[in-house]
Amino acid sequence: MLTINKELKDSVLTIWLSGNVDETTNLNQLIGPVPYSLAVNCRKVERINSVGGKHWIRTFDSFRAKGTH
Repeated sequence: MLTINKELKDSVLTIWLSGNVDETTNLNQLIGPVPYSLAVNCRKVERINSVGGKHWIRTFDSFRAKGTH
């Protein structure tokens, strides 16, 4: 299970992730709307399986396509 902590400051959303990224992880739902910039701290991510990796790539590709830095 992945947990997330968020802080919005000066139109930069900073998120801290901890736990596992797997087939049950819905990153879009956990992260929510993203302003202009996004900073991600993955220090406490313990494991990413293959399906979780696919979710990860799709999520961050969609942010980039929307113009998020």
